[in-house]
Amino acid sequence: MAYAIAQAVFERRNELGMSQEELSAKAGTKQPRISVVESASKLPSLELLTRIASALGMRLTVNFEQLPGE
Repeated sequence: MAYAIAQAVFERRNELGMSQEELSAKAGTKQPRISVVESASKLPSLELLTRIASALGMRLTVNFEQLPGE
């Protein structure tokens, strides 16, 4: 899951031509936290993910899906 989040944030930030510093300012956090998210070294809180998504012009959604065979 952390890798999918990291990839989504990295790709969208680059699509927008935004630096980690610019994203962190728009998301109300510090650049090292963006680096941690993009490196998938730690799962960020839902609060931080929501702020990052908003700063990237996106909406965070969470899905619960039934496991196969359940």
